[in-house]
Parts: sequence; C-alpha cells; structure tokens
Amino acid sequence: MKTKLILFEGIPGSGKTTLSIKAEKYLIDNGINAKCYTEGGLHPADLAWLSYLTLDEYHDMLNKYPQHADVIKKNSTIEEDMVLVAFTKLGLHKDENELMTYLRDKEIFDGKLTIDEFLEVNIKRWKSFCKKAAEDDIVYIFECAFLQNHICEIIAYNEVNTEYITDYFNQLISTVLSLNPTLVYLNQPDIRATIERVSKARVSPKNSTRPDWIDMCIDYVENCKYGKNNNLHGFDGTIQFFDHRVKTELTVIENLSIDTLIVDNHSFDWDAMFTEITAFMNDRLQIQ
Repeated sequence: MKTKLILFEGIPGSGKTTLSIKAEKYLIDNGINAKCYTEGGLHPADLAWLSYLTLDEYHDMLNKYPQHADVIKKNSTIEEDMVLVAFTKLGLHKDENELMTYLRDKEIFDGKLTIDEFLEVNIKRWKSFCKKAAEDDIVYIFECAFLQNHICEIIAYNEVNTEYITDYFNQLISTVLSLNPTLVYLNQPDIRATIERVSKARVSPKNSTRPDWIDMCIDYVENCKYGKNNNLHGFDGTIQFFDHRVKTELTVIENLSIDTLIVDNHSFDWDAMFTEITAFMNDRLQIQ
C-alpha cells in the first residue's frame, strides 16, 4: 500500500521546513496530490500553537474582541464541540494585549494537562484526521507534528521513563497506521553546530520587541520542569536539552513499527539529503 502520510522530524536547523516543502513540490510535479503542513498554522492533526476552546468560549471571545473578530475567524476551525485558533497567525505579539495572553493560555502544551490527558486529546484528534484522510486522495506531509511537539512536552514537563515514552508514540502512530505512514528523520550529529547555525539565521528585525529565537529557546529550557530539575541555564543548558531530546527521539524511532529513514547531514548538504529523501519517497509511492 502506498503511503498517505509522510512525517518530517529533526531538531531546529535540520531542514524540516525546507525539505518538507520541497517534498510537496516534488510529489506534485510527479502527478501526486500532496499537501504539506508546517508548524504554526491550522493543522489537520497537530495541536501545537493552537488555542483549544469550547464553542461558548469562542463566541464569548468574538463578542469581547469585535475588532479582531474577522482575523480570528479566518484563523479558526470548528471541530465537533471544540474550536481551534491559530493564535500565532493573528498578527499580534504574545505580550501586546490580553487577547494573546488568553489564547496562549488555552493551548494544551507547557504542562497544562497531565501526560495521560495530553495523550488522550491528541489521540482523539489524530483518529479524526485519519478518518478524513482515508476518504481523500491526498498524500499528507507533516513537519514536526509527530515527534518534536510531543517529545518536547513530554520531556520538558513530565517525569516518565523511556518505556512510557515509546508506548506513548506507539499509541499515537497506531491511530494512523491505515495511512501507511513513513517517517523521515533529519539527524544532525553535531547538535551544537546546528543550533549555533540556526541561531544566527533566526534573529528578530532591528528595533523589534520580539526576542531572538535562541533567547526564546533558552527561556523555555530554563523555565520548564526538566530545565529546573537539571539546573540547565543559558546556551549550554539549551544544548543539553536538545541532546537529551535527540537521544529520546532516536530511541522512539527504534521502537516504531513504520518505515523510517534517518538521514545524517553533518555537512549541511541539503541537495544530497533531498536526493536520499526522494529515493525513499519514490519507493513508498511507486514513482518511476
């Protein structure tokens, strides 16, 4: 059976966004109906960067903030009795007003739920996605929706052992097995060099009040449960967090019952990586 779901994973700077978008174009150019979902927008399965509201909460918010109603509606989707709002797409900085504070508080990440509650909510959504995806002819490409956003939540805010983590991901992937999912892991052997490289690229515009990407990463690591318990500080502490994350992700991959491709990119040779990825996709989608 051809795959209908390709998962791209790896640490920041490993090329997830660039290569997943290239994969979408490659498949379309080869006559395959493909759709790539990157981080931050409305997503058919992932809940990261989305506010999770009841219908009553959603309508109350629209009434309270009529000046933002149009952009909120544009970046929202109603699913059964819940509403998801892609709050990072509203054009409002998280510290600019009480609306962004409210929406950020309605995200299910950052330790707001117990790990079992977190898994339950995500399994429900991934099952719903699978049911819809089974009825169409689209090959879905997800960037960082499977490992990254879940693994960060698990290791940052929950003290669980490796067995629990591997079981968590096997439960999650089981919801989409009928789509014959495949996983491409972009492995950067030198984590420090990769994070240093992406830190230089992801800087806020001059005179912006928004912190640079690396400063937000450091703040996340220093203030999460794992960072506090392990006394992680500054850039070096952030590298330790990413190192722990990569080791955990590779252990999870070893225990998954789906086709996976681990691509090592020590030289940042994106073309060579994509050649390896296209060969992998060709085989799983029977592209000649």
